[in-house]
Amino acid sequence: MKFNFGRFLRFIIFTGIVVYFAYKMVSGFIMDEKLTETVVYGQLNIEKEYDGIIFRNELIINTNVEGNIRYNVADGDKIKKGLKIAEVYRDTGDVAVGTSEESESEDLVSAQTLTISEDDLNAEIEKIVKALLEARKQKDFMQVKNLKQDLDLKLDKLEMLSNMDMATGSGFEQAFVGGGVLGEGQSISFYSPKAGIVTFASDGMESILTLDNIYKLDYDTVISQPINVKSLTTDYVTNQKPVYKIVDNSVWMLVALIEKEEIGLYEEGKYVKVKIGSESVTGVVSKVFETGERGALVLKMTEQVTDFYKKRVVSTTIIRENYQGLKIPSSAIITNDEQQGVFILGVDNKTVFKPVRVIGYDKEFAIVKNGFVDVAVEGKTERVRSIDINDDVLIHGVNFKEGDLVY
Repeated sequence: MKFNFGRFLRFIIFTGIVVYFAYKMVSGFIMDEKLTETVVYGQLNIEKEYDGIIFRNELIINTNVEGNIRYNVADGDKIKKGLKIAEVYRDTGDVAVGTSEESESEDLVSAQTLTISEDDLNAEIEKIVKALLEARKQKDFMQVKNLKQDLDLKLDKLEMLSNMDMATGSGFEQAFVGGGVLGEGQSISFYSPKAGIVTFASDGMESILTLDNIYKLDYDTVISQPINVKSLTTDYVTNQKPVYKIVDNSVWMLVALIEKEEIGLYEEGKYVKVKIGSESVTGVVSKVFETGERGALVLKMTEQVTDFYKKRVVSTTIIRENYQGLKIPSSAIITNDEQQGVFILGVDNKTVFKPVRVIGYDKEFAIVKNGFVDVAVEGKTERVRSIDINDDVLIHGVNFKEGDLVY
């Protein structure tokens, strides 16, 4: 039989093609052949954890009499106006002083140490203006841009402080009950002057962390303060001492300390989901403003979480639903020379590093800012181009380096 070289060559070529496509098919099942993801404009539910501070409408009831006390309600009970809360009495015979654990020597932090005045803010504004003029003189236009943003935030806050005629009032009140000295066998009853939740817990911050102080507080200082919740319950009360507290359970405020660059991401009047512990409630954005090196997100809450009436500093997760922007796989994000970014495919199929600013992310995807981002170059801030829609992003950025050829 004569050897047919042409037929043999066709057989080799055909076999090679079959083997190649078989390999591609098998490798597609065995390994992830998808190396890139096209950047799209999408939406994402973004969640992030923050420190939060709870503000409440609170009324502390103090006593002007001295004697033994018995309670008619439990801590955390929802009560109506006019309900009997406690009774102070004096037994026939000697009065046995109980075990009140109040510390007379404890110094509570003053409001002045935790608040920022308009004079303080004006001084900060003057300092920024001087730096802004110097940056303009030096033609450092990126610094001019950043300082102008800081100036705008400070001016917004100054405007809020100048218009602090809040319809809600301070959110803190005190009342005193009784007077004089109880005789043997006499008693006086304490009735609730309003509806709400009764609590015998006090952290001593009721007159400072008030609704009308929300925009005046230095939150970096507030968050660093040790806040200790003490029980007011005892078996003997003395003059001018708090007996119980009524908390408004219809509305309360949560201030979440966010990153300064996130201030523009929250719109007043919009709803967000709030997780505190294992519970999830809805809040509405009341205000967003700068506070030192961070931002403060003020949320109005009408749903309750367990023990909100005696919690103060909490860890909270804020969830923004349907947040829109450039959507990429979270695994694409890497750090290169201390700069966060991704690798994209250039026109020659070589990897190119592009810096990104992440707005938020979940387990699979991230939303990043499009257009330009600010990066540090040799000690100066420069504005450079970031990724754009339809760019091909390397899904697993850590597996590549700049200039790699990818097919």
